[in-house]
Amino acid sequence: LMAIMWTFIFTVVDTLHPGSFNIPQGQDIQDTQHFIYYSFVTLTTLGYGDITPVTKLARSFSTLEAVMGQLYLVVQVAWLVGVHVSQSMLKNYRQDE
Repeated sequence: LMAIMWTFIFTVVDTLHPGSFNIPQGQDIQDTQHFIYYSFVTLTTLGYGDITPVTKLARSFSTLEAVMGQLYLVVQVAWLVGVHVSQSMLKNYRQDE
């Protein structure tokens, strides 16, 4: 869902500022599939490099998406660890009684 939101943002950026992204020759810049692909590659910080941001605005949004992708992962892992630790502590507490 987050990647789809960023796809919309990148589409708007490129519509308002044409040429914000460098897309390989012979491909239609207005094709939303390119921005879906770019969004998932950026969100996961995979970064193939075939589509690149050119303008400062496009670079800023791309950086923000990459940071948000990493923060999402960190928060989810921390939450899972917290649940595991609290369940272990509860189990130990019940055994001590």
